[in-house]
Amino acid sequence: MNTRRGCEAIRNEVRRRGIGAEALHGDKSQHERDWVLQQFKQGAAPVLVATDVASRGLDVQDVRAVVNYDAPSQAEDYVHRVGRAGRAGASGRAYTLLTSANAAFARELAAMLRRQGARVPQELGWLASSTRGGEQSHRRWRSDDRGHDRR
Repeated sequence: MNTRRGCEAIRNEVRRRGIGAEALHGDKSQHERDWVLQQFKQGAAPVLVATDVASRGLDVQDVRAVVNYDAPSQAEDYVHRVGRAGRAGASGRAYTLLTSANAAFARELAAMLRRQGARVPQELGWLASSTRGGEQSHRRWRSDDRGHDRR
């Protein structure tokens, strides 16, 4: 997440759905952060909702997935966030939720992946090429109220 408020909101929603979750962000004291991290490491809270405060320097084994609910503002932050999954030879997955508002980040991430010789997921490629300077570079199709496509 990008904000403390977002962390708390998502943590509350996850808990409401019956899943143990804790939030980790810069507004917590060091004592609170240590407690939250311990809950996550021990499995008492299988979901950790965090800001970028958790993207560097945390030694947590067996993180199977990282979900970027809010896209980071730059590719370097993305690398540090997703680096929490699959550490020490283990495998892990990273999921990033993107909208057209994240097109600049999508372009930066796609370029970084290409430089590293990694595969660019098709959806990321579409988003990366779909907008330029905030304007749509292609026409969008939409359905009218009867289900017919139109431009």
